[in-house]
Amino acid sequence: MTTPSQDQAPQGSCPFGRRTFTKTALGVGAAGAALAGAGFVGAGVAGSTPAAADTGDGTVPFHGPHQAGITTPAPRATAFVSFDVIAENRAELADLLRTITERARFLTAGGTPADLGVGAPPSDSGLLGPELPADDLTVTVGVGASLFDDRYGLADRMPRHLKPMRTFPNDNLDAAECHGDLSLQLCAANSDT
Repeated sequence: MTTPSQDQAPQGSCPFGRRTFTKTALGVGAAGAALAGAGFVGAGVAGSTPAAADTGDGTVPFHGPHQAGITTPAPRATAFVSFDVIAENRAELADLLRTITERARFLTAGGTPADLGVGAPPSDSGLLGPELPADDLTVTVGVGASLFDDRYGLADRMPRHLKPMRTFPNDNLDAAECHGDLSLQLCAANSDT
């Protein structure tokens, strides 16, 4: 039995699995390059450089040839989240990407959260204790096709193969809650992390 090509696939079906699509969608290196070419080079986008394999001490290196979570073994706990970016302009978008990168770099290394002082809200919930474990945490960042609209002047930089995710068989999705400008894959050895 042969599998139909994408051109022959029935509407709403997909000839490859959700896992393959997710790996491809989150490995949006071309999108990272497009963002870099759009002036986000200094933003340090978490999706542009992070890492490889567990070091054996509970940490997965943040920096490396691939984003952490792309080539690492499947973890015990995973969360996928998608966001609509509400930054008002390109500078705010760059600031958002820097903030995500800085926080992901800290969380994947583990350590003691900063004390912001008496008048500020805590920098961490304290759920995992006074010192955060690295717990093999990886943070993988992806961008959706919708980020390349006219809001940030990125429309002409959208990677050619970046498309909104199609509906899979047996999906019962609410269109208002699908897609997103920015996606995060968070993986760790334990769900609390």
